[in-house]
Amino acid sequence: MLMGKANQTHLNNPSWQSFWGQSTDWKRDLSLKRGSHFSYTDAQSFVPALDEHLDIPAELREQYVGTVDPERSTAAQRAYIAAFFDQHLRGRPQHLLDGPSASFPEISFVR
Repeated sequence: MLMGKANQTHLNNPSWQSFWGQSTDWKRDLSLKRGSHFSYTDAQSFVPALDEHLDIPAELREQYVGTVDPERSTAAQRAYIAAFFDQHLRGRPQHLLDGPSASFPEISFVR
C-alpha cells in the first residue's frame, strides 16, 4: 500500500511507478487530499500551533504540511494503516481498503 500527499502517486512519481510495476499482488495507492509530505508526521499538528508565535508564511506552511485538517488526517492515516495490517497480517478482510469511504473523504484511491 502506498499512501502519499496530494498529487504524489504511482502515476506521476518515477520511484513509485517502479514499485507499482514490480508489485504483482494486492496493491493500493491512496492520496491524502490537501496533504503534503509532512502531513505524515507530527509537524502537521505542531507547525500551525507554532505559527501563532513565529508568523510562518501561509505558503511555506502549506508547502510543508498542506491544508488538510490535522485531526482528520491523523484519523484517516490510522484507519487505513490499521486496516492494511489487519487484512495482511491478521487475515481479516477490511472493506475500508475496497474503495473510497464517506468516513474519510480526505483519502482518494488512485487507479
